[in-house]
Amino acid sequence: MTDEAPEFGSFWFATQKLVSLMERVVARRLRAELGIGSMHYRVLSAVQVRGNGFNQRDVADMLGTTSATVSRQIESATNEGHLTVEVSTTSRRENNVRLTATGIDLVARGDAIIAEESEMILAGVDRADFTVAADTVQTMLDTITRT
Repeated sequence: MTDEAPEFGSFWFATQKLVSLMERVVARRLRAELGIGSMHYRVLSAVQVRGNGFNQRDVADMLGTTSATVSRQIESATNEGHLTVEVSTTSRRENNVRLTATGIDLVARGDAIIAEESEMILAGVDRADFTVAADTVQTMLDTITRT
């Protein structure tokens, strides 16, 4: 191994393209099969992961988006019957947001779409190489989010 810095520019362009193409494929399937957009799915999925009584900013940080985007998605998901929202009894800044049965079903069906697409993408990738790449990306993300 040399002391040369890795070519970050090539990595940056490749990851941008990869995320864009993956997003396009998944978004198309979510819209066609579930009738929802990818951000709608991501917010529902984040609500499932975060559990009850969360701060919208925490979900926005988790998704790498803005609180306003999360707020709009929560309003839309509530109107469509995918979520229920109640003001927290412990903090005016937090809401108790819960998935409805329809929301739970959408997340499960969206998860299945992600799993199917992942299988196709990873079919030709060595598992150990993928693990190293995923760990490296997570370390980079941790570094960026700490600043």
